[in-house]
Amino acid sequence: MRLKIRYLLPLAQMALAALLLRAEYRWAEYARHIYDMPGPSVEYVLLFVINAPAFVARRLLFADGYYGSRSDFLLVPLIGLLWFWIAHCVERRGVVLFAWRPLRIATDAVLCAFGALFVALFPNSHMAGLPTAWRALGAIALLIWIFGPPLIFGLDLGRCLRHKSPNAAVVQ
Repeated sequence: MRLKIRYLLPLAQMALAALLLRAEYRWAEYARHIYDMPGPSVEYVLLFVINAPAFVARRLLFADGYYGSRSDFLLVPLIGLLWFWIAHCVERRGVVLFAWRPLRIATDAVLCAFGALFVALFPNSHMAGLPTAWRALGAIALLIWIFGPPLIFGLDLGRCLRHKSPNAAVVQ
């Protein structure tokens, strides 16, 4: 039996997220006794850079600004859903969205606006928490999350608006 990337990638990302959150909690307990205002840990910043769209969803769900165990409890499944969808798109070799054209256009438009939404919700990008050697990799990952969705979903939106049959895989 061959394991599919669609199932393996989300499980690996969820396990990595759980480990990074656990390490972040341990660091926070340690830093609370030493620093006045410790800021984010390296583990938290890495988790943020790897799974930026899940953090946007968490920020929208918990608009009151409270991020604790309640929001982290939902963050791990959000990360799993994000990476399941990405792996499913990779397996199908195209964007997996809706077959009904108005819903697909609306979804493409929302996902194109993700880059602007990401910049608006996270004006200070937490990059100061990363070690100096890792900041370039973190900046590249954030740039991919900012410019990637508008590029990918903008092309799909253009195909849908021209009333051509999109080449992307669709969910019916």
